[in-house]
Amino acid sequence: MIRSLSLAALSGLLLATAATAQPAGDRPMGPRGQGAEMLERFDTNKDGKIDEAEFKAGRAETFKKFDTTGTGKVTLAQFQQGLEKMREERRQEMAKRRFERMDADKDGTITQAEFDAAAQRMFDRMDRDDDGTLSPGDRPHHRGHR
Repeated sequence: MIRSLSLAALSGLLLATAATAQPAGDRPMGPRGQGAEMLERFDTNKDGKIDEAEFKAGRAETFKKFDTTGTGKVTLAQFQQGLEKMREERRQEMAKRRFERMDADKDGTITQAEFDAAAQRMFDRMDRDDDGTLSPGDRPHHRGHR
């Protein structure tokens, strides 16, 4: 029987995909973190769930990225190279998304004003007590705060 997994259940599967993910401290869990990335990669029929067949197919595809010689085995060097390549791809995608969010008028460039506006939004988000300063008291007590 093929089971379906909701986005909420994906967090448990992240342990199985830890080898291909950045450390948990680098990215948030949930709809904008590792679970969403896994959903995007593995949910091939785009129904918002990953069934067992999609999960197995995704893992097989991931293994192929590491097994660059096609031997069915992955050496430590191949594994390290594969992880670094995946991290670089993620960094590039994250940079693209950040750029697109800053480019308010969508003209393909970021002006000083757009850059400053993005910085202000970040400051405002980080200033959790809204006192106009960033201090240790502004640190969230748990992920997803504010």
